[in-house]
Amino acid sequence: VYNTQTTTCSGSASGTVSLFLRNDSVQWINTNWFELEIGGVWYRIETEWFNAAASGAYEAPTYDGQGGALEVRDFDANRWLRFDNVNLLNGVVRFRLRADSPHSGSLSLRVGSPTATPFCTLSWTGVQVYSSQEVACSVPVSGVQTVYLTNDSVQWINVNWFMLERTG
Repeated sequence: VYNTQTTTCSGSASGTVSLFLRNDSVQWINTNWFELEIGGVWYRIETEWFNAAASGAYEAPTYDGQGGALEVRDFDANRWLRFDNVNLLNGVVRFRLRADSPHSGSLSLRVGSPTATPFCTLSWTGVQVYSSQEVACSVPVSGVQTVYLTNDSVQWINVNWFMLERTG
C-alpha cells in the first residue's frame, strides 16, 4: 500500500542545486514520486486522499504517468469529493486539475459544503488523454478549510490530482 509522508526542511540554497532522495531508515522502499515545494506556493492534492465522497465515485489504479498510484474514477456530474484540513494559506490564486475525459464541462472548488458558492471554477475541455488544465481564482478564501471538489457538469471524468497555487 502506498502512502504519503511529508516533512519540513530547513536551510537555504540558491542557483542550480542537486537534490538527492536518500533512505536512511528502512531496508527498502518503493518510491512512486516526491514533490518539492518552493516558497510554499503550490500545493498538490492526490484525489484518492479524499475524506468523504458522493456515492459512485471510487479510487482505482491510475494509468497516468504523472504521479500517484491511484485516481478517482467515474467522477460523474453532480458528484463531489471532500478534503479536510486543507491549508489555503492567505488565499488561492490558481487551480490546476490533472484528469482524463473526452467530455467538456465545469468542475469547482468550494469551502464547507458541496453546495456552497464556488471559490474557483474550471471549464474542462474534453481530451482523449490525461491532461492538466488550469484557471485563475478570484474569490478570496484563506486559512485551514474543508474543501470540496465538485463536478458541476462533466458527463464523467477520471481525476488523478489537483493543485492549488496559494499566496503565502
